[in-house]
Amino acid sequence: MKRTVPMACLAVGVLLIGLSLPAAGSGGGGRWSEQDPAYQNEHLLDVLRDVGVLDEEAYERAKQKLSPRLRTALRPCVELIGTYTFFNDMPEDEVLQYPGSPDKERGFALRKASFGLQGRIFYDWLGMKLTASAEQQKDGTLAFGLENAFLQARFRPEAWTRPGFVPEFGAHLGAMKIPFSRQNLASEPQMQFINRAVVVEEIDIRRDLGATLDAGVALGDETVAVRLRAGAFNGQGYRVYAADNNSKPMVVVRAVVDLLGPMAAGEGDLSQSILLGALRDADFRMHKPRVSLGASFLQNNDIDRTVRAWGVEAEVRWMGLSLLGEYIATEYDYDLTVDTVGDVRTRRWNTDGWYLQGGLFVWPRRVELVCRYEEYRIDLLNQTSDEARIALLTGGVNVHLTRKNNLKLMANYIHRSEKKGFPQMDNDSMTVGLSLLF
Repeated sequence: MKRTVPMACLAVGVLLIGLSLPAAGSGGGGRWSEQDPAYQNEHLLDVLRDVGVLDEEAYERAKQKLSPRLRTALRPCVELIGTYTFFNDMPEDEVLQYPGSPDKERGFALRKASFGLQGRIFYDWLGMKLTASAEQQKDGTLAFGLENAFLQARFRPEAWTRPGFVPEFGAHLGAMKIPFSRQNLASEPQMQFINRAVVVEEIDIRRDLGATLDAGVALGDETVAVRLRAGAFNGQGYRVYAADNNSKPMVVVRAVVDLLGPMAAGEGDLSQSILLGALRDADFRMHKPRVSLGASFLQNNDIDRTVRAWGVEAEVRWMGLSLLGEYIATEYDYDLTVDTVGDVRTRRWNTDGWYLQGGLFVWPRRVELVCRYEEYRIDLLNQTSDEARIALLTGGVNVHLTRKNNLKLMANYIHRSEKKGFPQMDNDSMTVGLSLLF
């Protein structure tokens, strides 16, 4: 209860502020209309992107530059993901479950339904996001809860700005995603696969209540961008840290370097595919490759353990081709002087895992083929084996049904193999999904 009350108060406060303050440049109504010049400017950007004048990165950059004029009102935001599992080789009465193992259930599942508001409030530099979500549990019931409730500030000091040097500072306050892992920060409808990689799912540090300070600088006509983000959270986390009931915070530090231009949000490259015809020189210059490198560190001082996690990542996108890889390791250091729940037979144990995934648009902005290979290792607290290791190979196809790429049909086949520490099982699965984002 002591964690639910402040989060609920924060959510109510953010909502009241957002609804009561007039949106700058919107005539106080806080709504868009087709006669609003801001709406028309944004619609023009959509047209330029659809006809190929702007690629995805140039489109996002133009929206950011126009954001003081465009993002001056609250607007609804929705995420919907529904899936249908055609088959699952795991027997219905199978009791052995482990990381990466599929659920017993087959058929339809509502993975996520998220609704809320986001946008600018009163000042161009002040934004907010407030969303609630519902997810279907294994017993078929829906679990409702607060997903995001945070304020975001952004400041660009003109006095410090120089040619080839553009600094920017910011902050987040409230309930938000923990800034750790590139795939963890991606929105589910923007992912290339229905499921996250096992190593990202198992660390499961989705959201928490806290604050972050952000700093960044764009160098050389914004061809290189360096971003730092550090924050402190209450340590609740989600599953790994669910037992945390002390007052010690969780600290997170994340650094990202974008090369050759900013990397757009999400996964995959929506640009024109190089395989579908010769390109003019102008097209080649416009669709230059994007490279992004990142690293994250997290430490949570729990009541009976200290949990540390660190990860490194790299991503490349160019002409409809994308490659993304991450390595994440965790260390659990138990304090055996404290009474703990469960049978802990060792003072320290570790997990680690990695994945490499890629995608290629064989029909520009419409059809993408994707593939991912991943491995996950966990220490075992018994005398049978010192560790357990699994591997998954996922192949899939994504069909984008709208020009804005906000409605997507996905199909994934997952081949699972037990490399060490687990008995060999027949547990492949085939799932299709439909996702909506706006």
